[in-house]
Order: sequence, then C-alpha cells, then structure tokens
Amino acid sequence: MGGPPKPGYLIKNFRKALDACKLWEIVFEGSDYTWCNGRKNNLIFERLDRVCGNSNWFDMFPFAQVSHLERTNSDHCPLLLTASGSSPMTTNKIRWGTQFHFESAWADDEDCTRIVNSAWQHNNPIMTTRELKDKLGRCGEALQKWNRVKWKEMTKQLNEYADKI
Repeated sequence: MGGPPKPGYLIKNFRKALDACKLWEIVFEGSDYTWCNGRKNNLIFERLDRVCGNSNWFDMFPFAQVSHLERTNSDHCPLLLTASGSSPMTTNKIRWGTQFHFESAWADDEDCTRIVNSAWQHNNPIMTTRELKDKLGRCGEALQKWNRVKWKEMTKQLNEYADKI
C-alpha cells in the first residue's frame, strides 16, 4: 500500500522460486502488511515476511498458523508460528476424511503406478496377513502424500490461471 508498483518480473520470480522449492505459504491472521517504512510523507506498507513449508512439513503440522503481531521496536512486525501437530479440537480423535481410499482417476497417472510398484517390490514376499496390512498401509500413505502434493500443485495452477484472466 503506497509507493510505486513493483515490477511484475520480481513477483513472477518469487513465485517461481517457491514453486521450484515446492513451498506453500502458511495461513496467516493479522495485518496484511508486515513492514512499514515509517515515513510521514510517502508512507509505504508491504508484506515482505512470510512463513512457508513443503508438503512433508504440512503433513506433520496440518493445523499450523502464523500470526502477524503488532510492530513495536522495528519496521517489521514479528511473526508467531503456531505449529501443533493436531488441532486442539481433534486431539486424540481421528480426523474426518483421513481414511485411505483409492481414486480410480489415479490409475492413469504414471507416478501412481510407480508408487504402487515401489511399495509392492519393497522387502520380502508377504507371508502373513499382518505383513499384507503393513504393505497396504505403506502404499496407501505414499499415495495419499503424492495426492496431496498433486492437489496443491493443481490448485496453484488454477489460481495462476485465474489471475491471468
């Protein structure tokens, strides 16, 4: 807010860097701006500070939030990351929708085939029902993780497409 507009290539390069590192921004609350130049004339507010994570991090901390706190002794506001492993509302409970199910649309994706082959070629042949359960569990976890990444990538692409329209 305020000041000259930023060159488009800077924003584009920042987004490319996040994409290349497979990083997504964590949901925040508080002021939209994390920096202020503090000048009475030509006052500028910008959002310079962000907290990002990759899919593995989001798997470990699915309810993470960032709070933009009040600026006191700096031109930047402090960021407070709350990264508990589970929601206070769902502690010791199974979250709705976490049960694995195979999507038939995945069958056409080469990555899905590779994940399933990798899971089933891992270790020795199955000799007990417990080993079958464990192998199915590992395969399901790998497919769910892959699906979350694909879903986030697809959402990001849709948002980028919507921004161009």
